[in-house]
Amino acid sequence: MNRAAQSYSHTQFGTVIVLTFAAAAIVMVASLALTTGSSGGIGAMPVPALAIVGLVLVILLATAVVFAQLNVRVGNGEVSWRFGLGLLEHKIPISEIVSATVVTNPIIAGFGIRWLPDGWLYNVSGTKAVQLVMVDGRHVRIGTDEPEALAQAIAAGR
Repeated sequence: MNRAAQSYSHTQFGTVIVLTFAAAAIVMVASLALTTGSSGGIGAMPVPALAIVGLVLVILLATAVVFAQLNVRVGNGEVSWRFGLGLLEHKIPISEIVSATVVTNPIIAGFGIRWLPDGWLYNVSGTKAVQLVMVDGRHVRIGTDEPEALAQAIAAGR
């Protein structure tokens, strides 16, 4: 493996994901304030309802943190990628990769981790990706705003 392939690392920020979750949280807090404001404030809301709203807000925040960014690395004989703080990390040995091709995902493919008709998609923003085809026939798409550089790094590592 050459030196360029060993040093590839890129992190993409998921602006749409973060803004979507932030907007959802703002709408929930605003709705809570509007529905309880006339009856004496948040304290007038039943405790179970407050607990549910709080739980949903925590889930929104945790999901936004996990999917806020995607870091992709090529080195040490593998391609690895992880979301956010690294809670969801995947690795594939380069020796198992038959091809790495730049592709464009349909907009409806969305963001996060998705099952597509031809395999898994890992994406935080945009429609560009690199599709990996493995020796066993599996397909994986890794979303990136640097598809050509990622594909070249993988090719250099093979």
